[in-house]
Amino acid sequence: MRGQYTVKLTGKIEEQDVDLTQEIEEVEVAEDYQFPVTLPSLPEISKQLTDLQAENQSLRASATLNQWLAIGGIVLGLAGLAVGVVSLRRK
Repeated sequence: MRGQYTVKLTGKIEEQDVDLTQEIEEVEVAEDYQFPVTLPSLPEISKQLTDLQAENQSLRASATLNQWLAIGGIVLGLAGLAVGVVSLRRK
């Protein structure tokens, strides 16, 4: 956990009483030391997931529309081909 920590040493060394309190380096956020990329926090990951789910839903709707348009194009092409064949046979 980040913050300022204090180490307290108490006891005896041979006959000498020891009572020492020392502040050590402040513990900083891990992102400052991560390499090559800092890891996103949990709220950032959650937001990214929500955004990706919305984008996925939009792309699925677009793909479904494109699929129906392609099927319609194939049907119209086959109908045009049939009209062309019928026209050639009548001549």
